[in-house]
Amino acid sequence: MLITEKKELNVLIINVTYRGKLCNIAVKNGKIHAIYSADIMPKERFDKIIDGEGKRIVPGLVDVHCHGCMGMESTDGVDALKKMSKHWAMQGTTSWYPTGCTIPVKDIRNAFDAIPQTEGANIVGYHSEGPYICHKYKGAQDPNCIVKPNLSDFDDRDNIKLITLAPEVEGAIEYIKNSKALVVVGHSEATYDEALAGFNAGAKCVTHLFNGMPSLHHRQPSILGAAYDSGAYVQIICDGMHIHPSVIRLTYKLFSSKRMILISDAIRPALLSDGEYNSGGLAVTVKSGKATLRGTDTLAGATTSLYGCVQKAIEFGIKPEEAYKMASTTPSKMMGIKKGEIKKGYDAEFLLLDEEWKLKDVLILNK
Repeated sequence: MLITEKKELNVLIINVTYRGKLCNIAVKNGKIHAIYSADIMPKERFDKIIDGEGKRIVPGLVDVHCHGCMGMESTDGVDALKKMSKHWAMQGTTSWYPTGCTIPVKDIRNAFDAIPQTEGANIVGYHSEGPYICHKYKGAQDPNCIVKPNLSDFDDRDNIKLITLAPEVEGAIEYIKNSKALVVVGHSEATYDEALAGFNAGAKCVTHLFNGMPSLHHRQPSILGAAYDSGAYVQIICDGMHIHPSVIRLTYKLFSSKRMILISDAIRPALLSDGEYNSGGLAVTVKSGKATLRGTDTLAGATTSLYGCVQKAIEFGIKPEEAYKMASTTPSKMMGIKKGEIKKGYDAEFLLLDEEWKLKDVLILNK
């Protein structure tokens, strides 16, 4: 069940299990105001009381890399963004960064001009995956739209909060140093030294680690080695198709939940049945939930939700609390936003889970 409330309302959530104990949580002005033990009821009046019926409470999920769903994608306009936000909220994503592909710069600018108010998941900002990437590891990106980094392309678009680029391309390091947006390394053939130069210049994260980049080699550690040594965050598509479960566990051991971020990388056909689709201007085939460029075996993004990726991580052996943290707390810390934690002053976005850590209710109380 999805429950949304205007931030002007004062809400009290009672009978929820937080860190193993029953508690009550007061929400004022869309922010967490106080956390009480279950036997303490605040004296002030609340506009609404929500009974959690003993369910486990965790922060809502924050997706920093999500292209679309239900036949829509992030550059389709305001109506599509609003509809997708409702769909994602039902899937446990309470905040997201709609993500664009490598398309013409003018189209990215037009699509990411303003942030609409939604009835579902909150849109925090936008993520432009490209167009400053390399041709060799373009993956499911349009090669005709790849261009060299140019600060004037988006320097007046404050709504673009992340940009994925290849640090080895001409002009990339200067771009990273001066970008208003947080820069993410991806779709790149960078060597260890080139990637490290990108991180040292200010890049903070890797876009879908292992996908769209060279593999790790013991004499050529490439982007993975540079990310590890530099302290960068890494994004992981944990849908069971992009990365083997053993590599998920290995990455978790290397980076821990403090630096490993789960993303959906969901595309237009996400949450729909198998079939033929167009995504990011390219023809895509979905078979058994696996999306590939038509007529090839090149993966073209994912078709599941961020919540689905959390459940896969748990299935692969990661502790539930750690899996949820990598999809809420960690991306929020990277982006410097007050989400993803149950603390005073943080946004009131929650999931209610059953004893098996499965989603039951979604609460977004800061609309």
